[in-house]
Amino acid sequence: MTLADNTTRAAAHSREKLTEAQQVTAILITVLLALVAWGVAVAIWGLPGLYIPALCTVPVVFACLLLLTVGR
Repeated sequence: MTLADNTTRAAAHSREKLTEAQQVTAILITVLLALVAWGVAVAIWGLPGLYIPALCTVPVVFACLLLLTVGR
């Protein structure tokens, strides 16, 4: 192994970590925006703004659980 090989591997490794950090940041921002949107819905429409989005997520979570048990 040469110094160039080590440098190339280190650069690739740092790119992977940067990509992972960007993915985590994107996920956290998405979750935060969803919570803010839900809070705005509650502020505008009151109680229906609280429970209707929760009811809409039930089929989505159920489908995710089914996909997890199937193994996809």
